[in-house]
Amino acid sequence: MPTPSPPASLAGYIYHERQVGGLCGVHCLNNLLQGPHFGPGDLAEIGMQLDKAERALVRSDDGGGLEAQPYNVDSSADGGNFSIQVLSLALKRFALELVPSKRPDVRERMKDPATAASAFLCQYHDHWFAIRQIVDCWWNLNSTRKKPAMVSPFYLAAWLSQLLAEGYFIFLVTGDSPPEPAKPLNQEKHNLVNFHDIFGLLAKGKQSGGNPVATEPDSDSEAMQWQDSSGFADFPCGSADADPKEGFSPSAQPDLDRELLEAAKSSLRELGFKEPQIEIALELASRDGDAASQLILNTPALDAMVEIEAESWAEAMQACVLSLDRSPAPLEYLSAHLMQLACLLSCDGQLQRVALEHVDLKVLSDCMSRILQHKSQDWASNAAKAGRAAEKLLQEAACRQHGE
Repeated sequence: MPTPSPPASLAGYIYHERQVGGLCGVHCLNNLLQGPHFGPGDLAEIGMQLDKAERALVRSDDGGGLEAQPYNVDSSADGGNFSIQVLSLALKRFALELVPSKRPDVRERMKDPATAASAFLCQYHDHWFAIRQIVDCWWNLNSTRKKPAMVSPFYLAAWLSQLLAEGYFIFLVTGDSPPEPAKPLNQEKHNLVNFHDIFGLLAKGKQSGGNPVATEPDSDSEAMQWQDSSGFADFPCGSADADPKEGFSPSAQPDLDRELLEAAKSSLRELGFKEPQIEIALELASRDGDAASQLILNTPALDAMVEIEAESWAEAMQACVLSLDRSPAPLEYLSAHLMQLACLLSCDGQLQRVALEHVDLKVLSDCMSRILQHKSQDWASNAAKAGRAAEKLLQEAACRQHGE
């Protein structure tokens, strides 16, 4: 994706508050609104007003005998976990409204989230974070990150889809356009803590391919050290014309390949994918993280009974392994069945142990080894590598099934 050029009127910064205690609700709103608009006391006041109104309603309904427990304000020491009602009321001051993504009339719009809204709020358990469009780009503004991360159009749809699958509640931010990014009072360092240079963020976003959960170094100096050690110091960050093979010796290539592979695995884990899916998809995708993510997302979900019933899981596992014993075996066919095997190996460990009554994974592992020995030389190289990764994962699952 080409790196957009910020308009001249832009302040040159993206505002981003990092997590302090349990104040994610406050950080989420301020990151969404791109400025320090709310403090903990502001949201607590809204929450207490809501709790007071709800207590009054409960007393009127039950004759005054029952006292409702506080719901909208977190009474813990951190005091930062606020209800959706509190965040909704706070955003009404900016003529913004939160709409659940699972609402029937919204589901169709969510097929293309980049056009569905100008921002999203995401909530899982006690954590809130914002995703917002700024300067024609989408940004992950999660307060647990050190800095905002650019989100490519492909990653936006894939990421939101995965978050929903993992149990997140996602809300579209509708109504007026959110405010433009705030400007720092001056250029003194202590006033720039929450302001990040947009040109640097765009360059890093281009380098990561727009991965919203790309692994972050602990500091800018560490990032530079990584670039120096991997040979990227000799050309501009994210330069489309640069050759990544220039600037470092051949002996450094294996170390770089390992670092890039680990970075891809880390990003896929943060997207919520399971280890068998990651290992097999990366091999099928020739270790391209974006392609691996798309492979996983395009793999059909397992039948519901397979995920909860040991006998159904055992039958599906046996059929999947035996399906690889085929000649000829086109790459598309092998990819589909190896990814199905990855999904089956990602199922609950207890389910796999109970399934020993129906299928012994050690026997299936031996079967897989024989298939690879006799067939894999005719497979595409990436499918053969994925097959060997699946064989290793199956052997590990067999040991766990037997309690070894």
